[in-house]
Amino acid sequence: MNKAQWTAAVDQLMRREWCIGIEDAGIDEQQLTDYWRDGQRPPRSWNGSPRSTI
Repeated sequence: MNKAQWTAAVDQLMRREWCIGIEDAGIDEQQLTDYWRDGQRPPRSWNGSPRSTI
């Protein structure tokens, strides 16, 4: 999964679970890049706070 696909999946999941997106949560581009490079896959759902998602 490329970074754009990964970011879109994370954003979609956050919007579905918490009604906020990546930008609304204050997650910056560097944070996204770091987690994407770590190979973390966006799960289908998360339990916890939006800050724990990435």
